[in-house]
Amino acid sequence: MKTKLLVFFNTLTLIITVFMNYLSNTGFFGGKTIGEISQKYDTLFTPASYAFSIWGVIFLMLFAFVGFQWYVLHKFKDSEIDYDKSENLFIRTIHETGLWLIIANICNAAWVVVWLNEHIAISVMTMFFLLLSLIQLTKNLRLEMWDAPVRIIVFVWWPIVIYLGWIMVASIANLSAFFVSLGWQGEPLFASTWTVLMIVAATGLYLGLIATRNLRETAMVGVWALIAIAYRHWYTESLIAYTALGFGIVIFLAASFHGYKNQDTSPFVKWQRGEV
Repeated sequence: MKTKLLVFFNTLTLIITVFMNYLSNTGFFGGKTIGEISQKYDTLFTPASYAFSIWGVIFLMLFAFVGFQWYVLHKFKDSEIDYDKSENLFIRTIHETGLWLIIANICNAAWVVVWLNEHIAISVMTMFFLLLSLIQLTKNLRLEMWDAPVRIIVFVWWPIVIYLGWIMVASIANLSAFFVSLGWQGEPLFASTWTVLMIVAATGLYLGLIATRNLRETAMVGVWALIAIAYRHWYTESLIAYTALGFGIVIFLAASFHGYKNQDTSPFVKWQRGEV
């Protein structure tokens, strides 16, 4: 796809996605909201409601991402650079994004529709494709795997890795809701035991991303989610609450230690050195 056309559809599908998410909380879809359906298929892994405010941050960062793409096109519009063939560092980020942001946006908007129509099994598959598209973006853009300038880190890396961190949590919660919709309560184990196992599994994934891909920001989103799970269950499910809090602290310490070891490549240090 031509570079300008790619940026246009990145922007258009993002606007549609945000609009669909807005409608989902107004009762436009048959008087239902995402929160009401979530309560109907409630699981112990679902974080406290305040945690979902992170969507505002994610959408703002995604707009910064596509805004940066428009900035890049404008910055080089008077040069002799051929957008579609250029190896310019900034233009290359648009090429490497490819169709995957468009696919992620379409999956996000589609998930709203199928979830509000209570097609829970289809919602799991849709969420899975959304997760896959973000993983592919992470691989294509080589996020956190090279010494990039600050503008790339802030406007390209952070929007995707933070989005990825939250969709990892959402995917587990969505799958849990699917089992609830089937009437399965976790037999032969208790639901609380399954929740603890899911927290342990999620922690392993986040720690793995820190160790193998340097994705500290993704892991910190996991901390946000686990703290919200602990908060929700603090007075009702002490085993879940303490487990979520404990593993949230483990992830936080691991991300902090990794950041300390790699402080020379921190965007804040780069900014101070003028490497923007």
